[in-house]
Amino acid sequence: MGGTYGTMYYVDDMRKSTAYFKKLLGVKPAYASAEWTEFPLGAHRLCLHAKEGRGKYRPNGILIVSAKGTKALFEKLKRGKHDVSGLHEVHPGHWTFTLADPSGNELSFYGAP
Repeated sequence: MGGTYGTMYYVDDMRKSTAYFKKLLGVKPAYASAEWTEFPLGAHRLCLHAKEGRGKYRPNGILIVSAKGTKALFEKLKRGKHDVSGLHEVHPGHWTFTLADPSGNELSFYGAP
């Protein structure tokens, strides 16, 4: 693992949330779309993810951990009986998955396959 990538929050309204954090932080997004927006905060990012449909979303932030060998890490944690789910490619060459701890808190892992 190579440190953190960012902290992700699911948002109801991307435009409203982007405007809020832009004003609050005094920082322009490094990347912005209808589904995903990132604000640079030093080496860390505040990441906004649009809610989709009526899915279940936790109200707290999710730490995103940078990882190399994301697919292999997923398989290793799965074999170790950890609560991992959602392994998928988010864009070419970048994969992600979620790990839930015994209390239900989530960590997201992101990086090269």
